[in-house]
Amino acid sequence: MALTPPAMIEGRSVRLRPLAASDLEQSLIWRNDPTIRDAQLGWPFPVTQPMEERWYAEALSGQRNDRVTFAVDTTDGRLAGFVHLTHINWTSRVASFGITIGAKDLQGQGYGKEATALIISYAFDTLGLERVWLEVPAFNKRAVSLYQSIGFFQEGTLRSHAFSGGERHDVLVMGLLKGEIRSEVR
Repeated sequence: MALTPPAMIEGRSVRLRPLAASDLEQSLIWRNDPTIRDAQLGWPFPVTQPMEERWYAEALSGQRNDRVTFAVDTTDGRLAGFVHLTHINWTSRVASFGITIGAKDLQGQGYGKEATALIISYAFDTLGLERVWLEVPAFNKRAVSLYQSIGFFQEGTLRSHAFSGGERHDVLVMGLLKGEIRSEVR
């Protein structure tokens, strides 16, 4: 059974929608931007057009039931980034979360927080998951703060787990249980 996301999840300033083939070009740019890639522990090697096309073909085909990816649009239709739930384990009712707000002029404007709240609500309320977790480099203070504002707790530290900018970095493991999402975020 393939996991089919809804046509759209509406928020106040963003909406989550299924990926479109037209998103590929911007995604490729963001995935090859070192500042974006390193802040989220992305693939450390150049991503080529054929690599991104293969990933998109699989994501657009809906042939997997262990992940869902949404594009994040502003309400005026501008692509701001992507959010996803991966490694969905239907037996344990858990998933890993990730977000990219790649449009640099839209970073720090609240779009990431709202997109995170929308997909976390979707995970708990629609998919029936009980726990969502993530990994974030400890140096990405803005992301850590965003996750804490949603209700995520730091559950552990993977010491010296990432290499970025010529240095070793700790990676934080953060988790959120269904009843822990902050009420003001919902």
